[in-house]
Amino acid sequence: MEKMKKSGKIIFVVLGILLVLGTGVFTYLNHIPKAEAFGYESLVLCVTTFLFYRPFTKRGELEAILLNFVIILGVTAVVTVPEWTFNNIITAWGWSAIGFLVVCAISFIVRKTRLMDVENRPAEHN
Repeated sequence: MEKMKKSGKIIFVVLGILLVLGTGVFTYLNHIPKAEAFGYESLVLCVTTFLFYRPFTKRGELEAILLNFVIILGVTAVVTVPEWTFNNIITAWGWSAIGFLVVCAISFIVRKTRLMDVENRPAEHN
């Protein structure tokens, strides 16, 4: 079972909050064009969902990443896309794929910096 250290949980939650606030500010100040905002929102949604979900789940790393990615693909296709056109859905899914790569990079950094405690328990025999 993997358990995240308290400092790791704090780092993940703070990064998630900063990412949400930063995206909100940039969208509000029109630094992101409205026509392209749903693409960036898809990326941010993928990353922030992982940042808020990973510290508090008992699932394995790969399972958490894949579950996050599959759910985000569904959410971006239904919620964030302004119009159901092939081009919009491909754009949203493309940005989600970039978010997936960012999530993989975050996961790699977490493993290298040892923010996760891995408890190795021997298998119980019946």
